[in-house]
Amino acid sequence: MYPTDRARIDALIPKAKRALREVGIAKDGEVQKAWKGQVSAFGAAMTLGSPYAAIALFSNKEDKSSVERPLLLAAICKLIKRPQNGQNTDLATLLSNVSGDPARRRNLEQEIINATVAIKLAMNLYTIRDSRPPT
Repeated sequence: MYPTDRARIDALIPKAKRALREVGIAKDGEVQKAWKGQVSAFGAAMTLGSPYAAIALFSNKEDKSSVERPLLLAAICKLIKRPQNGQNTDLATLLSNVSGDPARRRNLEQEIINATVAIKLAMNLYTIRDSRPPT
């Protein structure tokens, strides 16, 4: 559909901006600075580990991160469509598909990476706020 991932990512940026607002990562025109680090950590987990491991790590609601990591997965899910019906995917479907058919898994992994890059770029469209109190 898109000749390059760059074109796909460009098309996803406006949707990513909306997704950030819808899931609650962006509030009042701002994004906490900690989110940028979390997106980078997710990307590293995807490329150095596996999609399944990265998704499992970020779906943990009990983790002691400074932000709610599952919100990042919710934003990613809003950018990935199910091939059979064009609806947004959900976390259960995402987990199921990254552990399934190898060809589908490779395509989905690229979709997740594209969505993650678009989210990171869309964060720059908001004011980045340092969440630490001033010293």
